[in-house]
Amino acid sequence: METMLSGCPRADKIKNPVPYYAKCPKCGTEVEIWSDEFYAECSKCGEIVVGQNPPSCVEWCKYARECLGLRRYNRLMEEKKVYDRLFQKEAEHEITNSQAKTLQ
Repeated sequence: METMLSGCPRADKIKNPVPYYAKCPKCGTEVEIWSDEFYAECSKCGEIVVGQNPPSCVEWCKYARECLGLRRYNRLMEEKKVYDRLFQKEAEHEITNSQAKTLQ
């Protein structure tokens, strides 16, 4: 019978979040993002700032629900959906900008 690993190093930053800071791409304000968040909203301009180190074990670890608890797991999976949409929009924007430069 398989059991969940105790003390997963990646889950520790989700269970015991720590803040880090990222610059808002729109206004340059330092935005606090916690290690258990995929993104945060800039308090100055409202821009969504995407985190650099989003929680990852939530996506692939078969013990994530058990390890993190159902409530936290569900919140992170919902944030992941939003994160994926934001990341896709960001990538599409970069491609559009790159294509525009090529045409010039």
